[in-house]
Order: sequence, then structure tokens, then C-alpha cells
Amino acid sequence: MQFQETQYFFKAWPWALFTLLSMLGVIGTLVDVSAWLGAPKLSAGGLAATGILIVLVAGIFVMRLDTSADQAGISYRMWPFQQRYTLVRWSDLVKVEVRTYKPIREYGGWGMRVGKNGRALNVWGSRGIQLYFKDGKKLLLGTQKPADWETVLPKITPGNLSK
Repeated sequence: MQFQETQYFFKAWPWALFTLLSMLGVIGTLVDVSAWLGAPKLSAGGLAATGILIVLVAGIFVMRLDTSADQAGISYRMWPFQQRYTLVRWSDLVKVEVRTYKPIREYGGWGMRVGKNGRALNVWGSRGIQLYFKDGKKLLLGTQKPADWETVLPKITPGNLSK
């Protein structure tokens, strides 16, 4: 048995609003700066700022968290930062559970984070698969399908690894 989940940072309405407001702000700043300088065209710095904003927004559109689980363990990657999957073998863990967490309080937000409760890879929401390693470390993988994980984990984890 195998289970897979892909989550995207992109959610249409918040990012469309963010993009629109950001672009309006940058265009407004560029026009004001070029008018203040008496220049009939945009400055190289203004064009660079606009280009950087476009790249950042485009990056958010393609970022995703891929997670899968099978009899070997749980694999994950935060693409495009991680090109290859990282496999966490069941034998490296003492416990696995699906839990509710507070993204901002526990990890400082969403994305690739480090907080007081260990590392987290999450894109949206407040549910995740908490991995407890034998060496005491913790990793939380965010999920949009907690009920599916709660059904699958007991079927593929060895012994009493999941509750």
C-alpha cells in the first residue's frame, strides 16, 4: 500500500490579491520615483525591483510539498528547493501521529521552518504528520488530508509506531 499527497502554496484568491497589490505598489513607486527624478522612463533599479517581485510571485506558484508513505517509510520534498525525496525509514522513528498544530506559534509560519518543536515543512492549514525520531528530533509534515493519513498510517507502519 502507498499513499501520496501533493500540496501547493498557491491558493487562487489570496495570491491573486497579493500579486495585484504588490504590482500596484511597485508600479506606483516606480512612477513616483521616475517623475521625482524628472526621468521620462523607469530606472534600472525600479525595473530590477519589479523583476524580483515577479520572480518571487512566480516561485510561490510552483512551490509544492510532496509527501508519500509506504512500507519503507515516509518520503518528502519541498520542490523546487529539494529536487530529490528524503526518505525517513520507519526504523528511524519511535512514533508517528497526525496532529493539529499552531503554525505561527510553534514554527513561525509556513514553508521550511525550524521552531521550538523541531523542523516543519508545511504550506497551508494547521494539521500535520508529526514524526518523532529515535535521536529525539522531530519533523512535522503539513497535510491537507489528515483523515486519509489517519486511515493509512496504521496499515503501513510497523508495530505500535502510530496511534
